Amino acid sequence: MLGGRSSSRRSEFHVLVRGESKMVPVCENLAVSEAEKALERRSSAGATIKQVLKLFRTLHRTRQCVFQNDHRALEAARQRINEEFKKNKRECSPAKISELLKFGTDVEILLRTSVVQGIHKDSDTLVLQARKDLLLDNIPFCDAPEKQT
Repeated sequence: MLGGRSSSRRSEFHVLVRGESKMVPVCENLAVSEAEKALERRSSAGATIKQVLKLFRTLHRTRQCVFQNDHRALEAARQRINEEFKKNKRECSPAKISELLKFGTDVEILLRTSVVQGIHKDSDTLVLQARKDLLLDNIPFCDAPEKQT
């Protein structure tokens, strides 16, 4: 972090780089610019961490909604989500991280809009439980071209 401090003799900045706190005089432009770069990397990394955690929570909430009352599916989905996030825990490449975030978001949308839960009532009867996200407007298909007026 950069913070301005003034002393009686000269101006100094309090700089935190890689966990080390140092007082750097203003005239040392190199040290200040390095600290600013480190701060910029840290703030962009912080934003990425927030996005990853938000996606993680969203996937688990979607899992709970989609597989409601199905304990085996809930547990399998929980294990798979946690496994995928642990597998990519050490990823550092911003391009790869954004690709993984996009993939996770697509998976969440697919789960929310495409998975239908079915419950066996009899040996030959299956009751489908449609969620609100699945109920889309039913637009009938029409082969005939529309008349233009």
